[in-house]
Amino acid sequence: MVAQDACQRAFGLDFGQELLVVGALVLATAVVLFLAGRWRPGSPQRVVAAAAATAVNAVLPAMFCRWVDSTTIVLLSFNFMWISSFKAISWAFNRGALVTQPFNFAQFFVVYAAPVTPVANGTGAAGAAGKAAAAEPSTSSAGEPSGPPPADSSKDSGSTAGTADGGAAAGVRKGRLAEDAGDTATMLRVWATKGLFLACMVQLLQYPIPGFLESFCLAMALMALLSMIMDGPAAAVVGLIGLRVSPHFDRPWTAKSVAAFWNKHWDLAAGNTLRQLVYDVVCDGSLLPPSKPQGHPSHTRQALGSLASFGASGLVHECIFWYLTGRTTRGVWSSYFLVQVPAIILERIVLAQLKRRKIMVPALLRIAYTVGFETLTAQYLFFGATKRAGVSDSIVRNVGDTVITISKQLSALAGPWAGALHMRAS
Repeated sequence: MVAQDACQRAFGLDFGQELLVVGALVLATAVVLFLAGRWRPGSPQRVVAAAAATAVNAVLPAMFCRWVDSTTIVLLSFNFMWISSFKAISWAFNRGALVTQPFNFAQFFVVYAAPVTPVANGTGAAGAAGKAAAAEPSTSSAGEPSGPPPADSSKDSGSTAGTADGGAAAGVRKGRLAEDAGDTATMLRVWATKGLFLACMVQLLQYPIPGFLESFCLAMALMALLSMIMDGPAAAVVGLIGLRVSPHFDRPWTAKSVAAFWNKHWDLAAGNTLRQLVYDVVCDGSLLPPSKPQGHPSHTRQALGSLASFGASGLVHECIFWYLTGRTTRGVWSSYFLVQVPAIILERIVLAQLKRRKIMVPALLRIAYTVGFETLTAQYLFFGATKRAGVSDSIVRNVGDTVITISKQLSALAGPWAGALHMRAS
C-alpha cells in the first residue's frame, strides 16, 4: 500500500484515472499520426509525428506503480512502448501495418493502438508494405520475444514496396500475414479459452514446481497473458469495423524447429514489427522501401538483419524489465535473444546435412528438441532474471488477484439470477 499511495501522490491520480489518461494520450497520438499521413513518407513532418508518438508511448508504462501494477506495466510496455512505437516509426517510412491498407480513422486507430496485424490484401501500397512486413515460413520474423532468423534466400521472393500514393507492387510476400485469424465468434472463443488457461496456469504456479517445468508453465502463462490482449481487441476489430487480422500466437508447443518457433508460432504481432522496421531495413539497405523489385538479399545482409532484429528485441525487453524494477538485467535477457541466431544457423546446417543423407528426423523428436531448447535457455537466461528480481512472483500475484476479483464479481452477478431461477423452480 505504501508504494500505491506514493504513486498516487506523485501523479495525483488513482489507477482508473491513469487508465483514462492513457486512453486519451493514445487517441490524441493516433489523430496526429493520421493527419500527418498527408505528408510523403520520410518527410520531416512524418518523422516528427512518429518521434512524438514514440515519446508518448515511452511515458505510459512509467505512470503506474512498480510491483503493484506489474501486469499493467507489462501490457502497456509490450503494446505501446514496443508494438505501437515500432508501427509509428515504420509508418513514417512507408513500412509496416499502418500502410498495408487505405484505412479510415477507426481502422487506423485500432491497428495503431491494438497489438494486431491486418491481413495483407496484396494491393497497392498496402499490399507492398504488407509484403515487406511478411516473410516466407522459413524467413519470417518472430514474436515476443523475437526477431527474424537468418533467411533462406532460395525461398525469398524479394522485397518491393509501393509508392507513397499507392502504386502497385510486384513480388508480394505475405507469409502468415495472408492468413485470417477468424471471425468474431472464433476470436472471442480463443480469448475466453486463453483466459481460462491463464487462470489455471496462475493457480498452478502458486505451488512449488521443479525448475524446468516451472519455466515451461511461466512461458505458457506469458503466452496466454500477451495473446489475450490481442484476441480481445481483435474480436472487436472483426466485429465492429470489419478489419480482418492475422494470427498472433499459434500453439508454440508444436514448433518443429527453433526457426519455426519464432517464424510461425510465438507472438507474431510483435515479430512483424521487427521484420518491418529492422530486418527488412537491413536487407533493403534503406529506411524507405525500394520502389522497384529487388533481387534476393545476400546471406550476409540476411544474417545481419537477423542479428539486428534479435538484438533489438533484447533491448526492448531490457526496457520492459526497467519499467518493472527500475534496473535492467545487465544483458541477461539480451543474451537470450542473441543466442537464438547461432542456434538457428546451426540447426539449419544440421538439417540440411541430414536431408542430403536422406535422413528424416521424426516430427515428435524435432518438437521435443525445440520445446526443450527454448525452455532450457529461457530458464537460465530469461525467467531466471525475473525470479531473482521477484518479477515473476509479482506478476503471478497480480494476475491471481485479478482472477479472484473477476470471479467474485461474476459470482455476485450470478447470485440474483441463481436466486430467481431457484424461486421459479420452487
